[in-house]
Amino acid sequence: MSAGHKYGLAENVSITPSPRHIPSPRHTPSTHPVQSLQQGQQGLRQDVQALQVGQQGLRQDVQALQEGQRRIETRMENEVIEKLSALFDGFNLRGNQIDNLKKHLDDRFDDIVQDLNYKHKGDGSFVLTK
Repeated sequence: MSAGHKYGLAENVSITPSPRHIPSPRHTPSTHPVQSLQQGQQGLRQDVQALQVGQQGLRQDVQALQEGQRRIETRMENEVIEKLSALFDGFNLRGNQIDNLKKHLDDRFDDIVQDLNYKHKGDGSFVLTK
């Protein structure tokens, strides 16, 4: 297993430090500290610049996500909530229709029960029995 694969990196990615971080062995003792500091500062400037570019990219990504969220919220307000409201209204209407049908059937059954409680007398008349 290669080091790149071990750490989840692609095979062609190098994990060795960049050359600017490795001090050059060919310094004169008097110029080494100044040159080293200047190189370090230059490296830091490049790193800061790269971070600023990356940060700008992140800002753009966040802005795009916020715009997408606004579009989704607007669509929900305009379409989804309206459709849910229509479904709820339909559910209530159907419930009212079922209640009305139940009341009508109860009334009809009461009429049938009352009609069955009448007994035919022999002379062509009917008498209510309890």
